[in-house]
Amino acid sequence: MVCQSGTDAPILANTTINANVSTIGNLISLLSASNQPTGTVITIHSGTPATDANKLTNNTAVVSGSTYYVAYYDGLAICYSPTTAIIVKNQCYKPGIMDTGNTYPSQQGITALGRAGANNGNWPMLRESAWTVLESKEKGFVVNRVATTAGLANITNPIEGMMVYDTEAKCLKIYTLKEGDVAMAWHCITTPACPD
Repeated sequence: MVCQSGTDAPILANTTINANVSTIGNLISLLSASNQPTGTVITIHSGTPATDANKLTNNTAVVSGSTYYVAYYDGLAICYSPTTAIIVKNQCYKPGIMDTGNTYPSQQGITALGRAGANNGNWPMLRESAWTVLESKEKGFVVNRVATTAGLANITNPIEGMMVYDTEAKCLKIYTLKEGDVAMAWHCITTPACPD
């Protein structure tokens, strides 16, 4: 019987998975391969080459920051393809810290609902702990865009915390001091993190 898994490793759309996945079964459902042979299924392994011994079951918990190995499996010929390594980086969400002894009213807000100030529901001050409050039922928030990375030089007096979308670099940039740098600059926000 010929092994349908082939001799090519899976060609995946992404080898870094930035998503909250809890099990191997969830992880498999997120994978998309362009060269999957007919009659095969995607399997995940703890090592390479792919074997029955290192194959992970669908209900195995995914560990963020871990490397896993993707292979094709032919259940009739009982064989695996070579593997492709992937890294799973779960996004992090922390609940807000409640300071029950103090209040931090927001001083600035943009509303599409026609209310603002102490005489109109005390908005935005009743929304606590924000630099700016945005409120709308139908209107989206649009970040300013620059057509080229070089166009950022046209912002002659950037202030820490400013954000723009760089259409050439295809990323949201923030003007800040990155760890290890000595001067502020525009940096792409690309790595999901959970800062303290």
